[in-house]
Amino acid sequence: MKKATTLLATVVGQDIEEGADGLFRIVRGVAKDRIISTVDPEARHGHKTASRHFDGYKCHIAVDAESEIITATEVTAGNVGDASAAEALLADILKGARDESQGDATHEDARYEVLGDSSYGTAELVEKLEHAGVVPNVKVQPPSGLDGMFSQDDFEIDTKAGVAHCPARVRVSLQVMKDGSRVAEFGANCTDCALRAQCTKSKSGRSLRIHPKHATLDRHRKLQPRAPRRTRRTHRTQHASRVSKLMHQTNREEARCAHRPPRLPRCTLPRSGRP
Repeated sequence: MKKATTLLATVVGQDIEEGADGLFRIVRGVAKDRIISTVDPEARHGHKTASRHFDGYKCHIAVDAESEIITATEVTAGNVGDASAAEALLADILKGARDESQGDATHEDARYEVLGDSSYGTAELVEKLEHAGVVPNVKVQPPSGLDGMFSQDDFEIDTKAGVAHCPARVRVSLQVMKDGSRVAEFGANCTDCALRAQCTKSKSGRSLRIHPKHATLDRHRKLQPRAPRRTRRTHRTQHASRVSKLMHQTNREEARCAHRPPRLPRCTLPRSGRP
């Protein structure tokens, strides 16, 4: 009875809030980690794209790329990021690399390699793989510019020195925020800048919000063009296609990621699907 009462209070309470006047109103928007079912309270809203949504869970699968044998599976709530399950799926690879004490990996001499799409391209996973001696051949999304304007990659950012240079070579200091991120405010420097039309529409000038682990993401993005990804991407896509068919046969969605030791049997991690 206590569990049922607590669940009911949570379900009702997540959709109302108390105003400054002491009156309760329906919340505008969706509560974080919203419970969507009293029958299955661990299920969550999930989305594959901005327009494709589902309710329930994601299933994560690791597949040996050579034999196509499933080597690991994980289930997470529908609103959890795909990379959160990667460590569990890659446990054998991480253990093997650590046991061999390879240290930080390079593309030239590492024995193990992980392939994945941008869903797995988080700074935390990249650092974890590198620390274990695994090459993180996962795609890190490049920053995009608004309406074709300069993106963050067009700026020179030095987090160690705490400075940033814009395309017009204006230098500003980085402000460190509580969460470890940094902000570069170019402000009045943009007023008479000849490149303003290519940089910002803001009246207050261009500003940048820099990820707390910018150095890791930037370094990995620069390595991506050098990595021989075509063959690896082909293997990942082939296995993702096979898993996609399996998922759709059972009314599930597919996901894509791959990992493999370069000189050992290859492995594929199809991303996340919902049961």
